[in-house]
Amino acid sequence: MLEAMGNEVSATEGESEEKEEEDEWTSREEDEVSGGLWSLSHEVEDGQQVCVLTCAATGSSQAQLCQSGAEHLRLLRHPSIVKFLSYDPSLSPLVMVTEAVLPVWGVVSGMCEEGMVTGWRDIAKGLAFLHDKAKLSHNSLCCECVFVCANTSHWKIGGFEAAAHHSKINHTVRLQTPLIVHSSTVSLSLQFIETIAA
Repeated sequence: MLEAMGNEVSATEGESEEKEEEDEWTSREEDEVSGGLWSLSHEVEDGQQVCVLTCAATGSSQAQLCQSGAEHLRLLRHPSIVKFLSYDPSLSPLVMVTEAVLPVWGVVSGMCEEGMVTGWRDIAKGLAFLHDKAKLSHNSLCCECVFVCANTSHWKIGGFEAAAHHSKINHTVRLQTPLIVHSSTVSLSLQFIETIAA
């Protein structure tokens, strides 16, 4: 009887800790990702932490980029690609739900060297999958399109708005592809190079 009571207390304490983690997770500020095309917020759905991305596009061409990015992500399945959960293309603005991830620029400053090297290896594996298996070119890979999984700390590729299949890439497409860069891209790249050089 005493053991059962002790387990009940432990379970209650565990539930309390889980609730605090959920509150901390959902209270995060919204992040803009993929060059400001998406507004990312964190929510808990059915007891699972998820990211809700809302298309923040201001024009029809940007809205089409969001639609394209959601479609590419929906079709891709790989451990180094952000896991797509759902979206409704009929909503305006477009809303997409993915696994719980954080933009890499928000967490990289607290990472150790080993974590950063492992993260870049995750990205290299994702790129190998995209190019060799999916025959897809990301066309806009930068730190703003790299995310860290909240559950596993693995780095993952997202932001497929400018992606194109190899068969559809030509000189014209390359010239028309928007370059999506975040100011943290340069500082993160320099920080990584300094870490490797040290």
